[in-house]
Amino acid sequence: MTRPRRPRQPQGGIFAVVQTEHGEVLHKLCSGPCGAMKPVEAFYRKAQGPGGRTSCCKACLKPVQSAYGQTEACRAQRRERYRERRRLHGPSGRAHAGCVYLVQLLGHVNTIKIGKTVVLTRRLSTLKWAYGPLHRLLVIPCQDPGKLEKQLQAQLQAFRLYKDEKKTELFQFTTKRGRDALQRILKQYPQDVSAAPLWDIRPSIPETSEEQLRLFG
Repeated sequence: MTRPRRPRQPQGGIFAVVQTEHGEVLHKLCSGPCGAMKPVEAFYRKAQGPGGRTSCCKACLKPVQSAYGQTEACRAQRRERYRERRRLHGPSGRAHAGCVYLVQLLGHVNTIKIGKTVVLTRRLSTLKWAYGPLHRLLVIPCQDPGKLEKQLQAQLQAFRLYKDEKKTELFQFTTKRGRDALQRILKQYPQDVSAAPLWDIRPSIPETSEEQLRLFG
């Protein structure tokens, strides 16, 4: 008969192994109002939290979450998500397969990124973390975003960065010819245009070699 494995002690927080009728169960001390030692299943999972769990148990967090749900900031966030779903899915409720987007990277002079995604808000958050401030130019909901993305990239192939060494989704427009080509694309989808490009804006922080590696890597 094999001996049951003892629960591994996670790093961070206050944990204890408690002997119950079901065997040894790992417990965690709640840092919330209750201050009780509870099984780890009573805590939400959180990768950055101590031991991979939240500091407070679910029972202590629920009133806080409920109170936040009544704030104006939370309501505005829900309204924004609803408008985004309506934009991508349409008033008929028929869901699109995704969308193609054009965003301008304000941290890099006259640089545009073209891509496709299913969840636009999440992708924009990722891009903002990777590239810095964004200026959304165009969002096109469609059934085949991959095909449309390739079409737009083909139209702007002459302005692709590092086009001979590595294919990227980044395009730079430093000439009138390139800007006119981008304007022609924007005119093809007037109902999906969010804003006009902002040309020749210098980033407040100079581009370091590390930032350039992140941009083109």
